[in-house]
Amino acid sequence: MPCALKEPSSTLDGDTLRLRAPAPLPPAVVSAARAEKAGLVDLLTSYPDFPDRLDDFEERAAILEFDAHLSRAKAERIAWADVFGTDTPMETIR
Repeated sequence: MPCALKEPSSTLDGDTLRLRAPAPLPPAVVSAARAEKAGLVDLLTSYPDFPDRLDDFEERAAILEFDAHLSRAKAERIAWADVFGTDTPMETIR
């Protein structure tokens, strides 16, 4: 019996990007991933430790949101810059 996937994951094999999730991805997410595939591949290859950094980003954003009483959007912008060293995710991809 296969093990149930509990959280989304991504793998990269050459130019093949595979996204897995515990439930079917909404068509809009699939379309967005296809449209941004080159940027996603670049992000994953630029940061081999991306899953760890993403965890750090989420934790940092939550701390800023609750402890510093920032909006979620502002907390995420600051956390992204702290963890990835750029102002926005799109700058990280490019």
